[in-house]
This record gives sequence, C-alpha cells and structure tokens, in this order.
Amino acid sequence: MLLFDMMVQVTVGGVFALRDREELAQPASKPADSRAFRDGLLYSMLLYVPSAVFFLAAWPAWNSMYLLDIETRPMWAAWYALLDTVALFLCFIGGFLLAARHLRGGGSARSVVARLVAVWLVIWLVLFVILWGRSFAVTSYTDFVSREWPRFQVNWGARDSMFGRPLMWWLLTWMVLDFGPLTLLYRRGRARVTRP
Repeated sequence: MLLFDMMVQVTVGGVFALRDREELAQPASKPADSRAFRDGLLYSMLLYVPSAVFFLAAWPAWNSMYLLDIETRPMWAAWYALLDTVALFLCFIGGFLLAARHLRGGGSARSVVARLVAVWLVIWLVLFVILWGRSFAVTSYTDFVSREWPRFQVNWGARDSMFGRPLMWWLLTWMVLDFGPLTLLYRRGRARVTRP
C-alpha cells in the first residue's frame, strides 16, 4: 500500500542510520558514503522493494489505494510501478539522511525514534481512520469507486475484505520476511559498532 510502504522506507532509512549512529554523528562523516547507507540500499533493493512489487502485481487496485485504474491500463501500471519504486528508494534516502543529520546535530537515538513514532501515529490515523475503506477493502478499482465503503466494519472472510483473506495472510508472511532480516541486520551492525 502506497502510503504505508513509503513510511516503512523512511523508517528503514532511520533504522540503518541509528545502527551506525556513532559514525554518523561525527562532523566529518559523509552519510551517503557510509556502510549503513549501502547496507540499507541493499536491503531495500533485495527485500523491501520486491515485496512492494509483489503486492502491486497481486493486488494492484488496493496497493495503489484506488487512486488510478491501473488494472485495466497496462501502460499506467508500468509507469505506476516505476514511480512507486523510485519513490520507495527516495523515501529510504530521505529517512536515512534526515536521521543522520539529526544525529550529527547532537540529537539522540531516542529522539530519532520518538520522531519516527510520532509520524507513524499520524500514518496509522490516516490509514485506519480517515482512509479505512481504501486500507481494508480489497476489490477492483471499478468496484471500489462505484459504491460506499462503511468505516470500521470488519467483514471477516468477506470477498471484498482484507480480513481473513489471502492479502492479510500474505501481509503477515511478508512482515516476517521483511522485518526479520531488518532486525537481524540492525542487531549485527550494533554488535559490530559496540564491540570493544
């Protein structure tokens, strides 16, 4: 899903910056030349962006938040996939550079995490309250725009619901496949940095 994926990539950038925070806090450091930046780009290229492409291919209308009819317009789908991929990498770069800048300015790891949490709270509010239908309805673009979607209705197992349907199970699977390695890379990187 567009908004969620973009914020995840901002967070991934922040996580990799936090991993090597001591190095990035140095005034002479060049964030874009750091190992953390390269590792984060590699993680995004090999894990997160492919998972976003998987969801775009399998559920194009839902993944695009029903903004465009990319299901019936292959050229739009191709352009959307390209722009989505570029946006995801830019979000990673932005998240990384913002966190590195904050650290270099004397900010703490805790304050970087607090800022990410604050932005996530806004994202959750937007996705789970304001855009409820776009977040949890899984249907075609044509069907989505042709009717009303009641808020806060959980239709477990219904044909056009995310709850109890294949999309939900795939999201849970990819959550493990994406965030398990991210956690491992962070922990190994921190162990390398803090090792005496």
